[in-house]
Amino acid sequence: MHKAIRTAAAVCFLAIATPSWVNATSFSTNQSDLWWNPAESGWGIQFVQEADVIFATLFVYDQTRVPIWYTATLNYAGNLTWTGALYLTNGPWFGAGFFDPSSVGVQQVGTMTAYFPFVDSGTLSYSVNGVVVNKSITRQLLRLEDFTGDYIGGIEETLAGCANPANNGAVEDFAFITVNHVGTGMSIVTSNAIGFSCTFNGVYGQAGHMGQLTGSFSCSNGDQGNFNAFEMEVSRSGFTARFTGNDIFCSSISGRIGGLRRSAD
Repeated sequence: MHKAIRTAAAVCFLAIATPSWVNATSFSTNQSDLWWNPAESGWGIQFVQEADVIFATLFVYDQTRVPIWYTATLNYAGNLTWTGALYLTNGPWFGAGFFDPSSVGVQQVGTMTAYFPFVDSGTLSYSVNGVVVNKSITRQLLRLEDFTGDYIGGIEETLAGCANPANNGAVEDFAFITVNHVGTGMSIVTSNAIGFSCTFNGVYGQAGHMGQLTGSFSCSNGDQGNFNAFEMEVSRSGFTARFTGNDIFCSSISGRIGGLRRSAD
């Protein structure tokens, strides 16, 4: 009986997934995005992450209100923190017919540190020639992603606080996933080879390219509960996410999921 319950829970949560640290890259949560402070429109920073290094481009204004930009290569320093030297560069006019690399100048003006305790928000600290700046930053949304499609997926999760202690522990499973996504509404149906299915309905939100879905679910065996999916990312190939939740069998369910888009899509 406990094996059936654990399998049911695994299939239930297969379609959804997003607390703070996820495998969007092979190293960590993917920090690649456009970030800003919503109360200070006009400046921002772009992070491009590859494994354990982030390239940052900061666009701000100097003391004469002229646009200026700085760059930094940030290395992971532990404790969700990235840090590195901050540089100012200059070079030949972009409209010149010939680009002379020897005329490019690079000057270190300070340091930069980024701290990401959450998927969609963090803090930015940097110094330029002795001027120290500390800012709160969030991912900037440009347009909602669309998760609509049919997927073949897999899940890894941990069950805890189960009424039957034998159900506690790790679970892995596979399922077919169908997602209907329109604006902030999302419906997900999961099913497996033996006909067991679950339906998830929730409200979708997004920060930068990272999505989050919060709602409730019910299954063909009478199981039901609530879930929070986060760090949701989608591409032409498929989607990945993390999740937390609970059902009538277990008080805590958490894990990671992914799905490959079926060829019909």
